[in-house]
Amino acid sequence: MKHEFIGEPISLSSYISEITLKLLPENEIEAMAIKNSEAIQASKAESELISKYLLINITGWSILSIKSQDGAIFKLEASGI
Repeated sequence: MKHEFIGEPISLSSYISEITLKLLPENEIEAMAIKNSEAIQASKAESELISKYLLINITGWSILSIKSQDGAIFKLEASGI
């Protein structure tokens, strides 16, 4: 899986920002995990795939929470590293 940032970070406080990104699945398993995550039908493995990707692979940010999801687009509350 890969991702691309959408727009600029929005400052929520001196340490926390809202960032928006789009997840770019590289195979059917990742695509289904994203789809099922939005529909709140994700299996434990699918949920972990999304969560681990967001926690480990978003360079320069420490993800605090997922604020919303619209398809493959995620709004995240994050702290810059």
